[in-house]
Amino acid sequence: MEIEKGKFVQFQIEALTIRYFNKFFNELEIELKTYFTNNILSVSSEKRELLYFALSGIKSNQITFEADNASISLEKVKYKKDETFSVFTANQIIKLQKKYNLLTKLNFTIQSYNSKTTVYPFTDCFLKLISMRNKLAHEMTHLAFRDSDIIEIVSNNFICEQSDKWFYTLDTTVMSDESKSIFSNLLFMENMLSELRKRVNEKNETVDS
Repeated sequence: MEIEKGKFVQFQIEALTIRYFNKFFNELEIELKTYFTNNILSVSSEKRELLYFALSGIKSNQITFEADNASISLEKVKYKKDETFSVFTANQIIKLQKKYNLLTKLNFTIQSYNSKTTVYPFTDCFLKLISMRNKLAHEMTHLAFRDSDIIEIVSNNFICEQSDKWFYTLDTTVMSDESKSIFSNLLFMENMLSELRKRVNEKNETVDS
């Protein structure tokens, strides 16, 4: 089946945008987990008790099937004084951070591209990125993004200004609405990654008693 040129360029842009999104999201997850595990001793003892409680629940649900002897075993939950909670996913970390304010330096905001007076909490932005990532992984054939998936849609003019950096000579005026949503989140994610890396490279936080 022959595809018209405009549609083909649209597909190219979508493919690149999704590839960029997945790459940056993976880096963001790694940086978040790095910061979390490196600063876990800075979390107050009371809040660490909550983390141990969450950890026991997570590990108690980890079931292993051994094919050799057709047996099922549950993960042992052992207390470790120096537990880093590295088993936590980025999703679990960010939800715990949003609810319980585990690490104060993760309470930063991200500047809007459309309004100088608008900022978005880092945790809220991260949760929307997770929601979009899940849709990209499971709903590729019928992508339909909602407000819960999108931090903010940037303007067409701003997309044109950024086009050389991300898409070289491709004509971004044919970009689909779905690609605009993904690309907008990508721009915010680039900023989030930069801000998070600043905190990863700083000295560990002091203990929040």
